[in-house]
Amino acid sequence: MCYVRIEPVSGFFHKDERGFRVDFTNRTAEEFPFDFEIALTEE
Repeated sequence: MCYVRIEPVSGFFHKDERGFRVDFTNRTAEEFPFDFEIALTEE
């Protein structure tokens, strides 16, 4: 049997027009305005 250990270092999440930048090593989080806009382009 093989086990895999995953240790996240940093991450980014968004919900309800707020973004969250997370540092799992130092256990800190930063919140900022986040506007998710889908842009479609024709090539």
